[in-house]
Formats: sequence, C-alpha cells, structure tokens
Amino acid sequence: MKFNDRIIYCLQALKYLKDRPNCFTRTVEISRAFGISRRYLQTILRLLSQHGLIEGKSGLDGGFKIVDKNISVASVVHAIEGFKYPKFSDAIVCDVLEEKITDAITMFYKRLTKIKI
Repeated sequence: MKFNDRIIYCLQALKYLKDRPNCFTRTVEISRAFGISRRYLQTILRLLSQHGLIEGKSGLDGGFKIVDKNISVASVVHAIEGFKYPKFSDAIVCDVLEEKITDAITMFYKRLTKIKI
C-alpha cells in the first residue's frame, strides 16, 4: 500500500511537532521545513486536531502541538482517510475474496497500530 501525500505530510508534520513537545509550532514553520503549502497543511492539521492527535491554538502564540506522544500510523490514516474497506460488486468475487481481502486490510491496520511516530 502506498500512502497518499496527505498522509505523508501528516506524518512529517507530526514528527516535527514531536521534536518540539512543549510549545505550539506555527503552521508556517512546518510548511517551510517541508515545502508544503501552508493552507493545505492547516487543513490536514485541523483534521488531526479534530481527532485529538494534536492540539491547535489560535493567536500570536498559537500553532499546533502534540497531545499524545504515542501516536500510531494507523490513527493518522484513520483521521485523514477513515477506515475503508473496498466494495465488491461481482458476486463471484464477493463470496470468495471479500472476506480474505477484508481480513488482510484489518491485519494491515493492526500492524500500522504498532508503528509509532
């Protein structure tokens, strides 16, 4: 599985925030560090904040900071993309493969849960 840009940007930003645990870091600082659009980064960081992975603060001394130092890759994927299973329309595929594919995706997410940022 290949992560899309949003997941990669989130992982980069979370690592950056984790290295600065006691202060709020402004979005512009993170966007400059990785060459990510500030507005785009703000959008995806708000999603992480809504899921409780980071804390956001407005104002001159605002920015984002890590809430939980044990954030898993799975929690990031869930916050940004949701937990998705493929939908099958072919009856033959449904009966034989759907359960196996669903089990494989579940195992993949369980492994991602063990990987911490």
